[in-house]
Amino acid sequence: MARNMVTETADLIEQSLAVFEKEVSRIESKSDLLAAQEKCPELLDDAFKLLFLRTDLFDPELAALRYVLHWKNRVELFGSHKAFLPMTLTGAMQDDVQTLAQGYFRLVPGQERVILVDPSRKPSKYDADSIARCVWYMQYKALAQSEDMQKQGAIFVFDLGNTKGELSLDLTKRIRKALEDAFPLRFAKVCIINPPTVVYALYHVFKFFLKPKLRNRMQVVSSASTLANCGVDINGLSLVDHEEWVHNTMMLEDTSRQGSVQ
Repeated sequence: MARNMVTETADLIEQSLAVFEKEVSRIESKSDLLAAQEKCPELLDDAFKLLFLRTDLFDPELAALRYVLHWKNRVELFGSHKAFLPMTLTGAMQDDVQTLAQGYFRLVPGQERVILVDPSRKPSKYDADSIARCVWYMQYKALAQSEDMQKQGAIFVFDLGNTKGELSLDLTKRIRKALEDAFPLRFAKVCIINPPTVVYALYHVFKFFLKPKLRNRMQVVSSASTLANCGVDINGLSLVDHEEWVHNTMMLEDTSRQGSVQ
């Protein structure tokens, strides 16, 4: 197996799913997963489980641990009354549509593996759990539209250009707690654009102290145009009305009421 990507075959997927189920059965503490199996078994199909195997490069033991923790964190974040609903704007996200419309997390047209994070779009009065739920939702949507992201990981772009004190350590910790080791998505690359001068300068000093793997996954560049030279183009985002995107997504979800990624 390759280090960061696995050559998938039908046999590998079938065998890995079988071992994955055995590993899950060996985990004793999994009350939230058992509740999900009882209340929303239709959400726990093989396509959903495959996300966890792909995230952990087809290591069934690691994938099983992530899968169990995923449901624990999902219940903690969404509450037992919404955690077992489909991950839609009228389901699990029914109380967070207004927060989502702010655009703290956005998808980038034509860049299926890219997720943009814009801290300047954080409301002045915000609910950290609501934003964390929006992060979960947007990552689910990204995974649903891109098999490449499932296999190769996501590229996160943090735009600090309009940030004026909007960065929140508490919010960052809350999002990290909700996601860490629980969400079926790998970080392939983290890009920071339009950083304040002090951030840009500190990065170029301290990057030499980072582990090579982490250093290779991070980029801090002066602008979106510079980022485009590195193969990530977010310029198309300016043409997207995020509130309209939320409205259209809700309509599409209402008509389909289904999806392989829940």
